[in-house]
Amino acid sequence: MRVWTLAPDAGLHAACGATSFSITFRHQYLALPRDQMEHQLAEKPDPMARERQRQMIEQGLDGPWFAPAIKVYDRTLARMTNQLETTPWLAGNEYSLADIGLIPYVLRLEHLQLGWMWESRRPAVGRWLERCKERSNYSGIANYLDPKYTDLMGRTGRDARGKIEAILAA
Repeated sequence: MRVWTLAPDAGLHAACGATSFSITFRHQYLALPRDQMEHQLAEKPDPMARERQRQMIEQGLDGPWFAPAIKVYDRTLARMTNQLETTPWLAGNEYSLADIGLIPYVLRLEHLQLGWMWESRRPAVGRWLERCKERSNYSGIANYLDPKYTDLMGRTGRDARGKIEAILAA
C-alpha cells in the first residue's frame, strides 16, 4: 500500500497537472485577452513555474512538459495492470488507501476521454475503476465534480488522442 500511496508524490501528481493543463486548461488562458493572460502569469511568484505554465499554454501537446507527463501516466497504468491482474485492489484483496489515492488520477484520464489508454490493452484498470465507483465513498468525488470542467476536458481530450497515441508509440 505504501508504494502506491507514494505514486502521486513520485511524479503522478505533476503528470496529472501537466496533462490536464496542456490538453484542457490552457484553452481558458488562450481565450483571454493577451494582457489579461500576461497579468495572470505575472502573479505566479515562482519564475520557473511561470515559464512552465507559459509553455503549456502556448505549446500545449507539443510543449516539453506533455510527452513526459503522459508517459508517467502510461507507466502507472501498466503498473496498476500488473497488480490488478493478480488482485482485485492495488494493495491486495482489500480496498485500501492505495486505491483511494489513485482514483482521482485515473478518473482525470477518464474525464479527458483518455479511457482508451486502458480499455483494450489494460481492461483490469477499467474493472478496478468501476468497482471504485460502486463504493459508497465514491460519492465524495462524484459530488465534487464540476460539469463545466468535465465537459471542457471531454471536448479537448478527444482532440488529443492522435497526438497521445503517437507519443506512446514512439
